Amino acid sequence: MSKLIYPKGKNRAGLIHKLHYIDYKDANLLKIFTDMYGRIVPRRYTGLSVKQQKDLAKAIKRSRLMGFLPFIK
Repeated sequence: MSKLIYPKGKNRAGLIHKLHYIDYKDANLLKIFTDMYGRIVPRRYTGLSVKQQKDLAKAIKRSRLMGFLPFIK
């Protein structure tokens, strides 16, 4: 199975730095940080800090439970 290759030039961290709080109800923002299969994109590709990545993962998981994001595609 081949690994997914993410473009190195695409910086997704700029979207989060402008926000003070990552909201689980903002599905459009959270979709940017998931791949085409619905998995959370790793920190080395998003460019987020450790705390931001943990908060992002928590928000995505909470959003999945509430039904805003699908578990799989």
